[in-house]
Amino acid sequence: MTDFRFGRNVRPNDRPAVCWYHPAVLLLAARDVLSSLNQFRNRDERENFPLPLTVIDRSQRSAELGDFWFDFIADTGDGGNATYAVAHTVLADQVVAEGGQVLPRGELLVLGGDLAYPSASTLDYRYRFTELFEAALPDEASYNEAGTALVRGQPFTLAALPQNHDWMDSASTFGRYFLRSKNSSALLAAEIPQQQSYFCVRLPQGWWLLGLDFSLHDDIDRDQYEQFKSLASPQGLQPEVNGQPVTQRIGPEDRVILLYPEPIWTTPVAAGVHPGGAKRYQLLEGLLQSRIAVRLRKAGHSARSTALTTRPSARVASWHWSRPWARRAAPWFGCWAC
Repeated sequence: MTDFRFGRNVRPNDRPAVCWYHPAVLLLAARDVLSSLNQFRNRDERENFPLPLTVIDRSQRSAELGDFWFDFIADTGDGGNATYAVAHTVLADQVVAEGGQVLPRGELLVLGGDLAYPSASTLDYRYRFTELFEAALPDEASYNEAGTALVRGQPFTLAALPQNHDWMDSASTFGRYFLRSKNSSALLAAEIPQQQSYFCVRLPQGWWLLGLDFSLHDDIDRDQYEQFKSLASPQGLQPEVNGQPVTQRIGPEDRVILLYPEPIWTTPVAAGVHPGGAKRYQLLEGLLQSRIAVRLRKAGHSARSTALTTRPSARVASWHWSRPWARRAAPWFGCWAC
């Protein structure tokens, strides 16, 4: 069992990883899973999120700023050493990879879920996630007048997707940190415009990042589908920005990165589907068709640093989080992710 000790004086190596095969851990995890499944049998929390979908628009930026970089990490909160190593890496101004390639810090940090183990409770989040990331913040960070952290003069932005462990408490702890309808201070002094457990980020150069939340149902819910469907339609989605409706639309030539909570493309197309009844995420893929350029999910426990260049293509460098010093360069997105 975890002996929770909090504070800056508790070092990463004093925060051991989850003892997954300890009988008490297994029993508590099983209890939480069964409890959450029983709740979701009758009630889907995703149906309570405000609409329309909040579009995090980062498409307008000066060409003088160069490439747009974002970082992706998942399975963040287990052992202290591994979590702190990843946090220190993604929050550093730059990382020099093997071969001398310089990977700048991303203006956008995307969290792919399972943010704290084993049950993503308030204590688990604090002990295994938030305190370690806050401890890894640079000493000489810069902020704007609103107190938001800046990365190369641009507001640092967070977008997050919950996974099964985050949903064990109906994603209530996740919501306290990442859904800005909640009255909580911003994590890592970042902008967090997100108001749903799923998200849409509009990136420069005609790129879009859509985070799909399957909750514990292995599919997106109806509201989520309808919002993404509107984005992909000729009419577009009309969220309000500063009180005024603004049309957001994924154009026919735009490119889409789909972030999944699980590797659905490795299973048969008909897996878990009744005859004549496709799942909603499959219907969404059918609407997007050739606009899907990348399918992304956590692969093991991983982190990726990504750049969108002045042309609609992307570059990746990735490393395994339990061995963050063993970074390896990866080829263009389309060669490995689709």
